[in-house]
Amino acid sequence: HGFYLGRSRVAVLSQPLGDRKACDYLGRCLWGCPRDSLYTPSATLRELRRHPRFRYVGGVYVEHFAGNGGKIDRIIASPVGGGEPLEFTADQYVLAAGALCSSRIVLESHYRATGQVAELPGLMDNRQLMIPFITLRMLGAPSVTHSYQFHQVALGISGAEPRGYVHGQITALKAASVHPIVQSMPVDTRTALALFRATHAALGVANVWLHDTRRPGNLLTIRPGPDGDRTKMVMRYQVSDDDGPRVAHTLKTMKRVLRKLGAIVPPGMTRVLPPGSSIHYAGTLPMTKSREPFTCDSMGRSHDWENLYYADGATFPFLPAKNVTYTLMANAVRVANTL
Repeated sequence: HGFYLGRSRVAVLSQPLGDRKACDYLGRCLWGCPRDSLYTPSATLRELRRHPRFRYVGGVYVEHFAGNGGKIDRIIASPVGGGEPLEFTADQYVLAAGALCSSRIVLESHYRATGQVAELPGLMDNRQLMIPFITLRMLGAPSVTHSYQFHQVALGISGAEPRGYVHGQITALKAASVHPIVQSMPVDTRTALALFRATHAALGVANVWLHDTRRPGNLLTIRPGPDGDRTKMVMRYQVSDDDGPRVAHTLKTMKRVLRKLGAIVPPGMTRVLPPGSSIHYAGTLPMTKSREPFTCDSMGRSHDWENLYYADGATFPFLPAKNVTYTLMANAVRVANTL
């Protein structure tokens, strides 16, 4: 079936590093690791703030940038607690606020400079499938904390071509809320808890993601507010013509593979999340070989503003199946080295 299963490549410490501690399998990944074992940008920010030439400005909301002749000369930001706008100047500017937020700042800046509301086509998102399963031979077995953790096991399904690769991860219920499952059982609470304890080790969810491509119908824009109020960001995302067959083929393959591994997929419990509901977006300010509006070159340098660089997923011309966090990090380092 072209199916692969193995250990995930996750940004988690297996031994202490600096002021961060090694993972001890708390299962708190979804809510934030209290040991800082799971990488977050705040860990890098703490290191940067120790550098004598680094200045961090907190408590402000970046509204837009301004300049003349295709060159930025200042950034305008508003204090979160209210007050007069602040301005910041630099020689070079880097937008790395995430695909949606970076794109919004660009749209807002264009609107302030020209009075025109622009649209950024090509918004991409990973379509997500949630496939719960029960491993029959593990019914009644104890749930072993250190071997049954959040996203330690990854899966992949190869496609007809490399870009069609499907990626997924196994989510253990130790890291998810138990209450909704117990509450939904058609028995009293005591019986429901007993049933859950007996099936806990056998329960899992395969979270599976598909790739996406840039399409004109998927776009990001802004809507001006009344009387000079802050604009609102507007997203439009539509499925492609081949989306249905891709989803159906992936579900069929997953069910066959899980059955071979001794697991069953309960009927009616699989969820295909609606378009635009993922957490990794891309493609709104893409890298292009030609100089087109709202694009950048292969090193992230804007084709519209000569001293502006993009360093997040907005520049990706293609969005592979998850997870793309390491790719995002590597690309940001690449842009930084260019500067």
